[in-house]
Amino acid sequence: MSSVSHLTKEQAASIVDFLRTAGRLKRVPRAGWVRRGVPAVESVADHSLRVAMAAIATAATTNKNSATNKDQLVETVDLARCIGIAVVHDLAEAVVGDITPHDGISKEEKARRETGAIDDMRDGLAGGGCGDAGEAISQLWAEYEAGETPEARLVKDLDKVEMAIQALEYQEEHTQLDLSSFQQSAEKATKTQAGHALLEEVARRRR
Repeated sequence: MSSVSHLTKEQAASIVDFLRTAGRLKRVPRAGWVRRGVPAVESVADHSLRVAMAAIATAATTNKNSATNKDQLVETVDLARCIGIAVVHDLAEAVVGDITPHDGISKEEKARRETGAIDDMRDGLAGGGCGDAGEAISQLWAEYEAGETPEARLVKDLDKVEMAIQALEYQEEHTQLDLSSFQQSAEKATKTQAGHALLEEVARRRR
């Protein structure tokens, strides 16, 4: 048996418990699509995976552009951190569900519930000897929520880009639906040049 990586039984149990909680994202439907009558909607886990794929492709490319265009002021990002933020950005929904403005829950209450869910996961990992993992997950999630770092701002935009792509795909599959409002809301919320460039391409494919 390889000795490169080692876990105690307690740590293994703690990680499996965490993964079972996180795995609930596979069974949480994206509420916005349900509300609009889309059949067989994606899960939150489906969405998070493509946001992470978008983070890899976009961050690596924008960093390369920054390196090759030194005369332009282009913000670079930490690729690994972008991926981590993307993976965990909706993690709290494994516990609290996909809360939307249409649910009649205030922003403050939504934040309280989601923060509590992340804190419980962090503490569960810490209790099993995986405190560093719990802190890493908690910090990445909090960074996304704050939206103040270049990495968080990019991933927030990629979250909207993924939604716009999914809206396009659903509309191609279910031509009776008009999901153009998702594109419009994404465009209003997006702040980075990369996010706008991607949304422009999605819009072009809608024509």
